This record gives sequence, structure tokens and C-alpha cells, in this order.
Amino acid sequence: ENRKIPLLVVEPAASASAAGVPRGPDLLLVGGMHAREWITIAAATCLVRDPVHQAEIAKLVNKHNSRLLVLPLLNPDGYEFSRRLNRHWRKTRSVQPGGNFGVDLNRNFGVEGESWGFGNPEGLASELYQGPTPFSEPESRALANVVTNMLGPKSV
Repeated sequence: ENRKIPLLVVEPAASASAAGVPRGPDLLLVGGMHAREWITIAAATCLVRDPVHQAEIAKLVNKHNSRLLVLPLLNPDGYEFSRRLNRHWRKTRSVQPGGNFGVDLNRNFGVEGESWGFGNPEGLASELYQGPTPFSEPESRALANVVTNMLGPKSV
């Protein structure tokens, strides 16, 4: 359904680098991977919108000279479907063979030296359907791109 996936990046202040603080590890927070887990979206959003949390985040990223990357809603199409039509919907909303819909996102990632996922590769209607191939879903590709391009290839 092509809804946008929001990304927020909290950068350390320039003074952290100027003070000679070595570059620390970047942090990634992902919410809304499963459409029905609304609390993860609320938690990620609250973390970056609340002024108290904002001040604490600023202290941490500056202290460690790190970035915080927040994807508060990785599965926006599935979320909208769960919000409007089926509160228990878990998967994406991609069209699958036989009139089925969706892939379980956390089972749609490639694993080096393995095939992919740990779901049901044949059960198109299953909540655990891992998809036809690793990274078949735009949402899993978007997350992989954030990790690869923003956190670095060694993070994958």
C-alpha cells in the first residue's frame, strides 16, 4: 500500500567530537514491526517526543558521541489494517498467491550461511509465513538499508 516509513536520527552535538570524545556505537530502535503491537509504536514515539526523554537522549548521544536512529513504525500498511479492520493482524499487507496477504516481517531477513527466517515457507495464510525469499518485503529491505547505509556493513 506504499505508506511511508518514518525515520528519525538524533545526532550528537558537534561539541562532542570537538571535545575529543571517541565515536561510540550507534543505536537503532525499531517499533511497529508487527502490525498489532501498537505499544511498540507508542513507546518509540514517546521516547523521542517527550521533553524529558529528549533531554536524556541528548545527554547520552553527546556523552558517547553516538547517533540514535528511530524507526517508530516499520510496518505502516499492516498497522493501518490492524487499526481499521483486524486488530489481531500481524503481517505486512503485500499480496501473496492464492488471495493471501502479508509476510511476518521478523522472519523475512536473510541470515548469512542460512536460508532465511524460521517461519512457515509454505503456509501463505499462516501468521508465520516468512515470504517467498529473504527481503521480499519493502519493509525488511528498508530496515536492511538503514542498517547497511547508516550503521555500516559490519552491522548486518
